[in-house]
Amino acid sequence: MSHRPMTNRKAKPDTDRVSVALVVDKDNRVLMVRRKIAEGNLVWVFPGGKLHEGERPRAAMIREVKEETGIQCRTSKKIGQRLHPQTRRHIHYFLCKYDGPDFEVEPRFSLLSWKSNESFLSKDSAIEECRWMEPNEVFTKITSDLFPKIREELEKLGNSRNKHVPAE
Repeated sequence: MSHRPMTNRKAKPDTDRVSVALVVDKDNRVLMVRRKIAEGNLVWVFPGGKLHEGERPRAAMIREVKEETGIQCRTSKKIGQRLHPQTRRHIHYFLCKYDGPDFEVEPRFSLLSWKSNESFLSKDSAIEECRWMEPNEVFTKITSDLFPKIREELEKLGNSRNKHVPAE
């Protein structure tokens, strides 16, 4: 008789593998999170986190975005992967669309659910703040070596935003 291992929702994180999301809203703004405590010089980062044992990168990214920001997103495509030059972790990068209700949200919001004033994160959360940013602003917040494929996606987003801005 074969035994299948039981799945555990609180599975041990795989500290060497991380999935992150470049989450984009309908206005081509990018969701960024600010850590309470910097990891090296990493303060503003894309939402994401460590894979649980046996978890696939795409599933980990969707779970982490929900845990860190309270929003649901859907994956558009995998951008790529690399060994991060500072953290030495294997990072999987995904382009995602914000998949929530269509309503106006302040560009900067605290870690309160968007539907109520109840906090959706525990007090020991590593995230201090979430913010929708213009693609060009992201370049000013990233303090590490930006993955070239992420840079390309941000430049495309910035270019498409500029096409929709009316001339003065």
